[in-house]
Amino acid sequence: MANETANDVVLAESGGHGENTDRVERAVPSTELTTRAARPPVPPGPARRRRVTATVIMVLACVISALCLLVLYGCWHDDHDIDTHLGRADADVLAVVFNRTAVRFVTPDGTVNIPPEGVLYPSGLAAGEVVRVEYDTLDPSMVRVAGRSYTLAFLPIGSTIAGTWVIAGPLLWWLRRQRRSTPTSTTAPPTPTTPTNPPTPTATTA
Repeated sequence: MANETANDVVLAESGGHGENTDRVERAVPSTELTTRAARPPVPPGPARRRRVTATVIMVLACVISALCLLVLYGCWHDDHDIDTHLGRADADVLAVVFNRTAVRFVTPDGTVNIPPEGVLYPSGLAAGEVVRVEYDTLDPSMVRVAGRSYTLAFLPIGSTIAGTWVIAGPLLWWLRRQRRSTPTSTTAPPTPTTPTNPPTPTATTA
């Protein structure tokens, strides 16, 4: 009978101690979760702004380069059409402005043509001159100065592309260098938590 009573006392003590320990172990992660949830959101830092700026610069540089290449392709395509259906005539230069050079010429059938878009490759022309032109017989509005071709567009288009990347390249390099020198982690430092002391088990008197 005494042995059974002693065993009951031992089991009661060990059971009570184990239950308190479980409560302490479960309380610690609960406190940490509460502390983490209470942290304020971290605002986007300078690294994100630099990344967005670099993306915008890259997109603009690529768009400008693509447009320049598209213009070069258009010049080549116009020359191809003129060479495929080639006609020649003498043209009077009517006016020279910044965006077009107006000319007037007569085709063999007696039609007077004044192309609305002007003449291609008009560098060096002046109003009142007579210049030899080549045109597309299927579309006389497509006309160029004789002896000139799309290769004249290499210099201005190449200069525009080179100038674009001369400006964009160093900017992208500087932004990338700044991004590498800045820590990528923007997480707030953890808030210290106060550990919970386990309750002291009470002694059971027999």
